[in-house]
Amino acid sequence: MITSELDQRLLQQFPPQQSSAGQLQTAPTRYIHRQRLPIMASIANQVIFHPVISSSLKVGNTTVGRDKLYRTIQYFSRFLVWYFEKNGYDKQTIMRFNNLKSALGVSRKLMRLGKPLEHLQAALKVTKEISDPVVGVCAVGRQISYAIYLFNDMMIWAEKIKFISLDKVELALVNKRAAQFWMAGISLNVISGIYKHQQVQSKLRRLKRANKSFGEHEKEEKKYQIQSISAQAFAVRLQLLQDFCDILSPSSTLGYHSLNDGVIGGAGVISSLLGLRSQVNKVLGSGM
Repeated sequence: MITSELDQRLLQQFPPQQSSAGQLQTAPTRYIHRQRLPIMASIANQVIFHPVISSSLKVGNTTVGRDKLYRTIQYFSRFLVWYFEKNGYDKQTIMRFNNLKSALGVSRKLMRLGKPLEHLQAALKVTKEISDPVVGVCAVGRQISYAIYLFNDMMIWAEKIKFISLDKVELALVNKRAAQFWMAGISLNVISGIYKHQQVQSKLRRLKRANKSFGEHEKEEKKYQIQSISAQAFAVRLQLLQDFCDILSPSSTLGYHSLNDGVIGGAGVISSLLGLRSQVNKVLGSGM
């Protein structure tokens, strides 16, 4: 323990002395406590300002960073609820994590208010910035789909906090519409990802074939190009993995499969961690 280590260091500085009566005497306790305070303050300073803590705060100060963290906990709670129910845990434990999952879901909906406008703006920007027709069409369709999905998500949030009133039929329709456009957006991202991966892999194969006929100096230059393109291919594969994990949730809502909450929760955790990793790289730099 830290306290015992501090005591040992202080005893080394102030060793017990033998009195005239033959008894061991240590430095006054109050004095030792006064000496201990600066050391403990130094340790606290090192912990609070540790690079890991500082980096975590930087990521947490971003809306996306907080959302991905909350999403990770939300889906992990979903997995735990399934696991606890399957293994006969007490109802209080199950209810605790079920409430946590629900609370985080509502909090994340609140954080996404206004996001539909962001996606509509992104759709307009895409038409000016992306020249590839396949990537462009998928990107525009994805952004519009996400805008409609998040608009319906806002209605669900408003109903949950009793700001608006929806009957069961209306609420089911809004939930279904949200899931449909969420799934549509993810599906377009998957199509775009597969297309990008094929393009990158084709470019990589051509470069590797051409590299065989180059001299040593040219091979060294092309080596960095190959590494760069390989990194792009890896990033596309990670995004595809994230999309395949994400699509399980809306497809479950729409009844396209009967996977249990354990699978969906686990997939959601993987997807959320990949998204958090991406945000960490944006905030702190790549390679994190």
